[in-house]
Amino acid sequence: MVTRPVLLSAPHRLLFLTGAAQFAAMLLWWSLWLLELAGIGPAVPQPVPGNLLHAPMLLFLMLPAFFFGFLLTVFPRWIGYEDAGPRAYLPVAAGFSLAALALWAGILVEDAGIVAAAFAPAALGWLRALGTMAGLLLRERREGKPPTWHSWSILAAMTIGLPCLILAAFGLYRVDPLMVHVANLVMLDLCVLPVFVTVCHRMVPFFAGNVVAGYQRWRPYWLLGAFWAASLVATAGFAT
Repeated sequence: MVTRPVLLSAPHRLLFLTGAAQFAAMLLWWSLWLLELAGIGPAVPQPVPGNLLHAPMLLFLMLPAFFFGFLLTVFPRWIGYEDAGPRAYLPVAAGFSLAALALWAGILVEDAGIVAAAFAPAALGWLRALGTMAGLLLRERREGKPPTWHSWSILAAMTIGLPCLILAAFGLYRVDPLMVHVANLVMLDLCVLPVFVTVCHRMVPFFAGNVVAGYQRWRPYWLLGAFWAASLVATAGFAT
């Protein structure tokens, strides 16, 4: 019997490793940059200003690797389908891994174009993950199952995140702080926070019900809808 290597046998493993490696590299880079600013550290290559690059690295190249590692694991289970296979998650992991390698290569050779282009493989991996999740929800609709609102909420949030990534990449290429700021803001308000709140809305009652005797699971969908409405209004308010 042929089995897959442990690292490739589940969606979260390679993606979590990619995210963790990216996070460690970011911590080292940011620490060295802060030491340089204080006048006690080595010169750090800055093809793009560090204060402009820091947030997009975190929001678009590190966090989504963790998000998709988790989501591609639980998303089919929420809907009641079989676990995702390697064709669904390996291209996503490859996209974020290539993005990380390109990013640090661009920083080391001090090429702003390579740094901005590093977001492209992440965008392709992101798009592949969205295709997998959308396909599962369309299958749910075709089979006449009731909608899994947590999954729809996650899909909406991650769909909004993709154009934010593209906008941030263009902003970095043009060294446009306003463009990068808008991308960061919308990503936080309409992708990162909705994913966090949706997962908590789904998983906290689930785990509490497994450990607390007589616990009544409370997760009304109107609360999730109210959060989305408030997020949209708040983001529109910032935009104006």
